[in-house]
Amino acid sequence: MSKAFSLLDEPWLPVRLADGRTEMLGLLEVLSSAHAGMNRVLT
Repeated sequence: MSKAFSLLDEPWLPVRLADGRTEMLGLLEVLSSAHAGMNRVLT
């Protein structure tokens, strides 16, 4: 049996941060960061 994977919580979206670093984030974190006005851009 495979483990459940939540697109909301699990990091799967590549994101470029304002300082040039990249991270993988979950959908909720990306959307809440965008709503908060963070300088994160999806790549």
